[in-house]
Amino acid sequence: MSNSWMRYFLLALVATVTLAVYGQSNENEGDQPAKGQTVILGTWAWDIETDQQGSMNGRRADVWWEQVTEKEQFLVPLNGAGLVLLSDKVFEMITQEDLATLKYSYNSVANESLASGAVVALKTEKGNFAKLKVVKYRELHDFSFPEAKHMSAGWKAFVLKKPNRENYHLEVEWELYQK
Repeated sequence: MSNSWMRYFLLALVATVTLAVYGQSNENEGDQPAKGQTVILGTWAWDIETDQQGSMNGRRADVWWEQVTEKEQFLVPLNGAGLVLLSDKVFEMITQEDLATLKYSYNSVANESLASGAVVALKTEKGNFAKLKVVKYRELHDFSFPEAKHMSAGWKAFVLKKPNRENYHLEVEWELYQK
């Protein structure tokens, strides 16, 4: 074989393999929700599309885990996001279509409504739909979860000098359906 014919053959082979690997699309791929489990830090805001947390200063977020007192906390929608507490709904059975038919509220959801297993629907600031299931609460002195990396060493040392609080951070399982 000549060199130019061999180069042509190799280029054709590479193109065929590339199309075979990357050219096929999964029709259901866009329908699959993003999934995760996140601990929303006490007093912090959370953006579900990016699964990012931070203070509310300059950061776009969908919800804020507000700490009013030791016994009074609220999941607060931010930036035009909306929430609906879904009583008597099974998290796994709620579909994107179900979420799209709900009437979302700008009102906060109190911690007394957010027991383990409670389900909340979320319409994000970008218009996407999500469902959250409360897994459990984390104590103020608990730094054993991945999101604790956001807390500075100074802050951790500061709170360890304070009395522990049982229900400070909120752990949720979530699924996000993007447009």
